[in-house]
Amino acid sequence: MAIPDELYRVFDDSSTSQYDEQDGFVAGNSHLRLKMSRHWSEWQKDMLIEALDNHLDWYNRNPTPFISVYSSKSAAYASANGRINDGKMGVIVAYIDGSKLFRGSLRKVWKLAEELGYYIPDKALDNSKSEWIVLQQIPSESVHHLQYMN
Repeated sequence: MAIPDELYRVFDDSSTSQYDEQDGFVAGNSHLRLKMSRHWSEWQKDMLIEALDNHLDWYNRNPTPFISVYSSKSAAYASANGRINDGKMGVIVAYIDGSKLFRGSLRKVWKLAEELGYYIPDKALDNSKSEWIVLQQIPSESVHHLQYMN
């Protein structure tokens, strides 16, 4: 599956992963070493499933090794507007150059879930259609524009 040329990261003041001009976006748990390839040992697969489950649980406040991005601009802006409607402050859409991301660090959520035999929770199912996850970090050189929403 080809990496999209343009990806979008939606975040706000309460998001775990914030943008930093030097480091870009760093996952909340950047110490958990996972493998995104399709060849996992049983314990690697179990760790990946647990991390994905925590990441897709909107009520989970424990940091994960993933950073969510969208491949659809309209889905990103719908998410941003949803955050604004929920009273979130500092809502921003970051435009990301997909070609500058390390291929082995990025996976489409529904495809990864399918490979793992993981069932995506109903609440996260709609978002997962255009959601990708990046492992550990989105480097600052891949972020080329920030759109401030409120």
